[in-house]
Amino acid sequence: MPGVVGRVQAGGRGNGTGPQDPDYFLEDFAATSFGKDGSVVQHLAARKLTHFPDGQPTQVIAPTLTDTQPGKPPTRVRADTGSVSADNE
Repeated sequence: MPGVVGRVQAGGRGNGTGPQDPDYFLEDFAATSFGKDGSVVQHLAARKLTHFPDGQPTQVIAPTLTDTQPGKPPTRVRADTGSVSADNE
């Protein structure tokens, strides 16, 4: 994720070598994607992000996503939990 800000720590229960072990997590992070003109396109923030190897979905706790498309009003989404696929969907 471009523009990731947060504290990176090794997974607490595993070293990322098992199929269900996280390889890292971030706490209190924010990631911002910018367009070619420098404008903000997307902003994702969450209390915690847990990343898994091998293309498993990344899990987020208390995510807030703001999507800003040119010519449209911003879309803001909040949730208790969420996931991000390997292709950032």
